[in-house]
Amino acid sequence: MLQPPVEAQGLEQSALGKPVELARRRAKLGIEELATSADIEIADLIALESGEPVMVEPRTVYRLCEVLQLPQAGVMELAGLTQKRASSLGAAVVRFAAHSKSIEKLSHESGELSTSL
Repeated sequence: MLQPPVEAQGLEQSALGKPVELARRRAKLGIEELATSADIEIADLIALESGEPVMVEPRTVYRLCEVLQLPQAGVMELAGLTQKRASSLGAAVVRFAAHSKSIEKLSHESGELSTSL
């Protein structure tokens, strides 16, 4: 798993807290109930929901996602524990470039294509 830069962690943690709180409320769970169900510390959950800069472990995020039925990949990314994979477009561009012929120049005299660069 990739760790975000230290200066970005507080922003990501505060961004994670609100969706967790909203999902908890939607599930009609109290903080203590969620902490017990997810088998995490109440203090960690309170700090997370209040937006305090805390280091969230992958296990904590996994358990919260499991109990609250949240998408793990998105929440892990929001927590700064993973990074979104680049689209397949980059790989397709590299494959295209690898199979392309070299760029040919027009000669000034004839207006024809020249194979020398």
